[in-house]
Amino acid sequence: MQVAQRVIDLSGPISPGVWSYNVLPQIQPKLPLVEVEEVASAARDGWEAHRLVLSTCGGCTYIETSAHMVPGRPRAADVDVAAFLRPAAVVLLPRKAPRSLITAADLAVAAPEIHPGDALLTSCGWGERWDQPGYVEECPTWSADAMEWALERRIGLLATDLPDLEAPSEAGRVLRPLFEHDVLLLAPIVNLESARRPRGQIIALPLPVLGVCATPTRAVFVEED
Repeated sequence: MQVAQRVIDLSGPISPGVWSYNVLPQIQPKLPLVEVEEVASAARDGWEAHRLVLSTCGGCTYIETSAHMVPGRPRAADVDVAAFLRPAAVVLLPRKAPRSLITAADLAVAAPEIHPGDALLTSCGWGERWDQPGYVEECPTWSADAMEWALERRIGLLATDLPDLEAPSEAGRVLRPLFEHDVLLLAPIVNLESARRPRGQIIALPLPVLGVCATPTRAVFVEED
């Protein structure tokens, strides 16, 4: 018997003027803004092509490895491609207010069964604000105990609809432990709220750019009925 599948696109649209981490005081103005420029058109030249300017993170949904914070760890192209296809558990949290904190208790209440090596896909409705004012600087963040809860379940990939997981009050206690455990980070995602099942498969394939810790990624959640 054939199994019906729903495929949910988790990647936000990339366009000129899209959000940037440059709004954060500790980053500005290091990251290039997204540019999309037509360099040839089918009507004028008989073929079409564009020039793209992107950073490895920001302005897109991206996969990031532990090399982002831990020197000597594998970079995106060094990771076996099979690591980007995983069983996934979906955690749909209640909508969170700007600058609020996601706690371990929040995750525990909403989480289905999680197996070692799973991808943990999380959403608090923030993805609906993709590219709206305050998307980066006002987003909810994770508490240190929320990250401890996730790592205790030995996940292999964390996906979140938040562009920034770590509030200044939690500095060093959220992202660094994630990367010290060599967990892949997929962020920020969109559309997870449309998931109907608590489990499925994540497919999140980064571009094979050599020498970088992160790349823009097209990610989908495959939900089996």
